[in-house]
Amino acid sequence: MVKHHYVELFKEGTPEHALAVDIASRTYEFTEYLVNVLKVTDVGAVYPHKVTYHASCHYLREMGLKTEAKTLFVKSKAWSLCNSKKKTCCGFGGAFHRHLSRSQPLDDGKQGQGYRR
Repeated sequence: MVKHHYVELFKEGTPEHALAVDIASRTYEFTEYLVNVLKVTDVGAVYPHKVTYHASCHYLREMGLKTEAKTLFVKSKAWSLCNSKKKTCCGFGGAFHRHLSRSQPLDDGKQGQGYRR
């Protein structure tokens, strides 16, 4: 959250705010750094099973990242990537993990959508 919210801790026009802006401009989410900065799309990962990738709401909405993590999955030839049938909230991110009564119905809808052995 440094990239998006750290600057909010400091008053605009202060040296601390300027430093926070500078730090935020050089801060990346790990997959963003690999794919967009280093141009690495194959990390040589080995996992000989089927996997389902679920992009978190935070990853998509807050960070604005759409393809970086999935790019790393797709480029690996060691596993088979299965797409989730529904693109709905998993119910566990943000404040939901503290409020089980709210998150449980969301999670119930995700159960069984991925590959199961």
